[in-house]
Amino acid sequence: LGSWLLLLGIGMLYKTVGTLNFSHLAMRLNHMENNQTITMISLVFLVAFSSKAALVIFMWLPKAYAVLNTELAALFAALMTKVGAYALIRFFTLLFDHHPSVTHTLLVFMACITMIIGAFGVIAYKDIKKIAAYQVILSIGFVILGLGTHTFSGVNGAIFYLANDI
Repeated sequence: LGSWLLLLGIGMLYKTVGTLNFSHLAMRLNHMENNQTITMISLVFLVAFSSKAALVIFMWLPKAYAVLNTELAALFAALMTKVGAYALIRFFTLLFDHHPSVTHTLLVFMACITMIIGAFGVIAYKDIKKIAAYQVILSIGFVILGLGTHTFSGVNGAIFYLANDI
């Protein structure tokens, strides 16, 4: 689902803007009016990267981490969700910051739900691998909450937490 939506978003973005170069995209998107098409494209990217970052769409993560050996689970915990969170930070600070009342409000809402479910998952299980998986989910919620604040300090805190905690 996430990869298909990512491909769809890339196609829609190229059709609308005419380039996939990040610097050109940032310049052209800043010059566009409050375009509903761009907001829709940003929502497609939000859902696509949310599945990669285990933000709300994380049902796969605890099950997958529980069957992996410990070394591989630690590697996945350190890298897999970080890539999705990094992509969200890049896209929603560079490209899709023109309509934060929609996108960043949704990011905060999704982050809060993710943190609540992650906290309940940590409390509910006794298996250390599942507890670690839900802790990763909880941490991703904190990172995306920082992004959703749409402030310099919030984004810096999200990047710092992403680099140092998870």
